[in-house]
Amino acid sequence: MKGEGQQRAYERILQYALLAIVVAVYAYITYRISSRLALNPMSDMNAHAKSVAEIWLDPSQGGFGKFFSETSYPGWHALMAIFLIGGLSLAQAAGAACAFFACVTVLVIWYVSKIIMGDHAAWLALGVTVILLFVTAIYLPWYSDSIYMGQGSPTVWHNPTYDAVKPFALIASAVFFCMVKDRRAELAPCIAFALVTLLCLALKPSFFQVQAPGIFLYLLVDACVNRDWRFVRNVALSFVPAILYMSVPLWIMLFSSSGGGEGIGFCFFQVYGAFNSNVLVSIVLLLAFPLFATIVLRRDIFSVSSPFLFLFLMLVIGFCEYSFVMENGERMYHGNFAWGYYLAVFLYWAFILPLFIKRSLKDRSLARWVVVVGCVLVAAHFLSGVLYCSQFLLDVSGEMLY
Repeated sequence: MKGEGQQRAYERILQYALLAIVVAVYAYITYRISSRLALNPMSDMNAHAKSVAEIWLDPSQGGFGKFFSETSYPGWHALMAIFLIGGLSLAQAAGAACAFFACVTVLVIWYVSKIIMGDHAAWLALGVTVILLFVTAIYLPWYSDSIYMGQGSPTVWHNPTYDAVKPFALIASAVFFCMVKDRRAELAPCIAFALVTLLCLALKPSFFQVQAPGIFLYLLVDACVNRDWRFVRNVALSFVPAILYMSVPLWIMLFSSSGGGEGIGFCFFQVYGAFNSNVLVSIVLLLAFPLFATIVLRRDIFSVSSPFLFLFLMLVIGFCEYSFVMENGERMYHGNFAWGYYLAVFLYWAFILPLFIKRSLKDRSLARWVVVVGCVLVAAHFLSGVLYCSQFLLDVSGEMLY
């Protein structure tokens, strides 16, 4: 017994050591890429970084107060401002801010993977974490020169607010996942869910655009079938702080030209299809494994009591928003409704991949050919993501944004 206890202790120490290495390597990669993009005038990273240096920290441009009056999500910018005040350069501060959120992302993915696969599957969770840090759309060079443009990706390197909200969107989804799984909506988890959702709004409201309608649609289904009104009421009340926080800026963004655009309109793949030659092919390249996993794990996902169902609904909501809603005017092809969709894709990956591996390797409830096809698709997504990352790291021109 004593020997077994020591062996488990050594294994746990080794797991934490490898996890620390993954955190350090991913933070370093993120810092390298982000600090380079912060100096590229064509990058989103540069635009966000300059807004901190030129507006937040320059009283002649309006300073701190003006920035808060013009944006509803100052989270990443506040952290970068702290690094700038501490004496770092623009590129260093942007890289450090992104590296901080990268560290949080690794730890949250690992922990959520353990929740789904079980605490005794820590080694598998570590492997899943590495995969989820890099997955993109499958790259076919004869179809598109770009891995990102036209297809989209759950992994994005050039937008700091997207990377900042990712781990907290995953935390919010994990909290709700556990609430659904355990059918618990007591005060403590509801408060935690409300606070993390508020934090996500301060980092990037795009998550709320898919989270709120996806969960409310789930609650509608749940109310009709389970009639657990206490659960529905408490979860709905958890959204009140976020709705109050977002009410004014959301109204301005969607329906007023004073929000920097000309309101919103409806379309039919006008924005989604603007940067690819075939919308259907691009959708399949982005969602190849998620779609395959949805089919083979349909009994786990589409049960009314399933905690995975709301993730699928968020994915559908995100897809519909990007496909059929657009900003009018000069911001039409900025693709800002894509961010919620990409977050929904990432969140679906983060829960479905551990489930697929659990059913394949632990429960052995899937046919061998299903496991083989699934692993091939995961490998294709992962290797495409590694290539996408290497393009940012190795591009000597500094112009590789997508």
